[in-house]
Amino acid sequence: MSLSQDVLRLAAVAPFSALPREAVQIVAFSSERILLKAGHHLFLGSARSDAGYFVLSGSLDLRSGKKTKRVEADTLIGETALIAEVQRRYEASAVEDCELLRIPRMVFRRVLEEFPAAKKDIRASLRRRAGALVAPLEAAGNGYFAQQPRKR
Repeated sequence: MSLSQDVLRLAAVAPFSALPREAVQIVAFSSERILLKAGHHLFLGSARSDAGYFVLSGSLDLRSGKKTKRVEADTLIGETALIAEVQRRYEASAVEDCELLRIPRMVFRRVLEEFPAAKKDIRASLRRRAGALVAPLEAAGNGYFAQQPRKR
């Protein structure tokens, strides 16, 4: 696959969709291609993160406890790891042979430094998506706590 195809595919996925084309080109060029054989782990749960992974081909299972989610091509794994060091909450293993782009945090941060307007857009996008995630929890929590009798 060519670099220009990688750029087009990355640019279609958040947070890269908020970056100008030149920034996405830098990310694609600076990322490492990884070939992962079926049955092999990309990473284990509780590992510290230093990169995100973009699935170019194949599929992986993300497992946390008894829950499994399958991800396929054009999926970003570990978006938060692009911004901050986090502990992985799941393990990732290849269901079939996969090709991935390993996007180091330092590359993503350097791109954001070079394109400060994109940093604002990504921050706003993360804030909106986090709000959408938290809103149902808050609504459920408010309903639960509102119905509980107060202890005296």
